[in-house]
Amino acid sequence: MRRMELDRLEFAFKRWAYHHTAIWEAQKHFTWFISIVLSAQVLSLSTKSLSHTTRLVAVEALSVAGVVLAWIGCRVQRREGSLFTFASDEYIAEHNAVFPEHAMPTRDVTDDHRAKMPGNPSWGELLVAPFRPGTGIRVMFQWLFVLFMVGFAAVGIVAPFVT
Repeated sequence: MRRMELDRLEFAFKRWAYHHTAIWEAQKHFTWFISIVLSAQVLSLSTKSLSHTTRLVAVEALSVAGVVLAWIGCRVQRREGSLFTFASDEYIAEHNAVFPEHAMPTRDVTDDHRAKMPGNPSWGELLVAPFRPGTGIRVMFQWLFVLFMVGFAAVGIVAPFVT
């Protein structure tokens, strides 16, 4: 019986580690992609070798691509954050079953939103999250992706008037 409990604990830990790595990989790759789109947008705006129409089309297309990429990055971050939290809950439950004398604290799931999307603030809470003490890195990356969405949309709106 003890061996089966340890196997379940090991499996829960591997699942936790997988989602932990997936969060970092998503953060890394989406910020790289966004920086490439942003750089291309800056080059399109600043070059004089393109015609006005070509420059405007490039900036608008890159704005749309940037908004979509940042939106996907934010959604992936939120989803992986939830899966990571569920995996953490599972690991803690398995750990506490195997080592009750060294029990780890469990998460309170009384808040309905937190039960469905744990580890993620509501969209309204996300807007002010960077200004609250103790905000975690996952939430900060979500906020960063929202900031990029707003930035790309703003450039797309303003570009026809300034190019």
